[in-house]
Amino acid sequence: IHIQPVLPPSVFLVYGGSPTARALARLAKAMGYMVHAVDPVADGSAFPGADSVSTDPQALRLPKPSAPVFAVVATQGQWDEEAVLAALGHEPDYLGVVASPKRFAEMRGLLAEKASETALARIRNPAGLDLGAQAPEEIALSILAEIVKRRHEAAAQPSHEAPASSAAE
Repeated sequence: IHIQPVLPPSVFLVYGGSPTARALARLAKAMGYMVHAVDPVADGSAFPGADSVSTDPQALRLPKPSAPVFAVVATQGQWDEEAVLAALGHEPDYLGVVASPKRFAEMRGLLAEKASETALARIRNPAGLDLGAQAPEEIALSILAEIVKRRHEAAAQPSHEAPASSAAE
């Protein structure tokens, strides 16, 4: 007998309407993620195939966490800090920010007043694996590759549960 578990799809949150954000939404959907796009001026036509498109980052409601949540902020300077705070509110397993190191340092300084150091330390910048990516689709690929890598590394780590005791007497 072969049993294959049916697990809920991982959740992918993408903040921003940039070309990279749109490429991320398309590629994440093709990879089987449940995609939620958030951008103040977006509509469904900006993110075809997304499971939901929201203009209010605070209004996004996810089902109780039954699947991993991954988030990427690709707002390109439009509402960066608000997007990062909204993403942190979902306690994602991965949060990447598409921004230059200089811009991210500025963002981090502004966010330090509103988010804990522990939360800020979990943010990945630059987001994605260093593949030399330049085009939006290449950047999206590098970010999703990093998410896949981290997801598999986390699954491979041994559990810290105590071994079951044996009743051999």
